[in-house]
Amino acid sequence: MLMLNVKEADYIMIGDDIKVSFFLNPENNRVSRVGVDAPRSIPVLRQTVYERNNGIIPEKDLRTIDDL
Repeated sequence: MLMLNVKEADYIMIGDDIKVSFFLNPENNRVSRVGVDAPRSIPVLRQTVYERNNGIIPEKDLRTIDDL
């Protein structure tokens, strides 16, 4: 696992296609939001949704190139 200290507007790249951005709360300078920019063909799910479905991605969350 990669652990990071981040500053406002920092981001990491996963490969060439996935960007994870961090947004800090100005009151306490802690990460309050995370943005994920990924191709529509790659499902991005919150842990609770993923676990609720036992690791099976719900059909409604699957997108293909035909959906674009």
